[in-house]
Amino acid sequence: LASKFFGIGSTQQFNAGFSASFSGSTSSSSSTDSATSVSFVLGDSDREDYFSTDVYVDPRFETFIFVTRSGRSKAPHEQGTIAGERPIIKQKSSPSRPVMPDKQMLFEIQIANTGASESVFQVSIDPSTNPHGLFFRGAVGSYTIPAGGSFVLDVRATRSPHKYMYQACTMIIKGKWDNYGVEKDAIEIFNHVDKNGKKWIKFEEPCPTVEFAGTIKRERGFIVNTNSDTMDVTIFNPSSSSFTELVETTSLESVFVK
Repeated sequence: LASKFFGIGSTQQFNAGFSASFSGSTSSSSSTDSATSVSFVLGDSDREDYFSTDVYVDPRFETFIFVTRSGRSKAPHEQGTIAGERPIIKQKSSPSRPVMPDKQMLFEIQIANTGASESVFQVSIDPSTNPHGLFFRGAVGSYTIPAGGSFVLDVRATRSPHKYMYQACTMIIKGKWDNYGVEKDAIEIFNHVDKNGKKWIKFEEPCPTVEFAGTIKRERGFIVNTNSDTMDVTIFNPSSSSFTELVETTSLESVFVK
């Protein structure tokens, strides 16, 4: 009797009158185990920044979730932390009297740092607010201000030729390394507010020239009628070619003849 199981053959010999039976079984199993290791590093290149962060694992996507709980940061300031730098700028004083056209106008500007660490700040004038070339001295520079500290800057303005009134200029302070423009403050510099509430930097204009005309100019003198209490005087406005009336000149109040 010959039999073959799973390609393996076997031969058995039996005597007459006997019977024989055969049975067989086979089995196989395999398993594979795998594991993944994930790590992360939290860091900040600024040595003055530090963070307290909670780390969670998303139950659905199995990704990390980072939640900043506290710390200190700047350039820029991160939400949930104490601001390392916080600039403040204020106009402490402006000229209380008219400034003559050949003089400098002095403003006292206070800059401060209400942040938690010493920081370097840049101060400047926004050029878009100074289209007529008003010259400033002391309004541009870098300043190191300690935490909670402040300085007062003497900012002097000198007018450009042929102009006496300028729109208010914007002065800005911002963190020197803050490329995002998050930590900054700004004010308008001015010394005059018109009736419409608009702010100006105003220098006094020279009194307009008034020239004699008519008989006085021709005769180079006066003819006075002693029987009259009045005398006619004719004057000429040299600014008439620019259609400027003398009554429009705010600095001219009266004309005296002596």
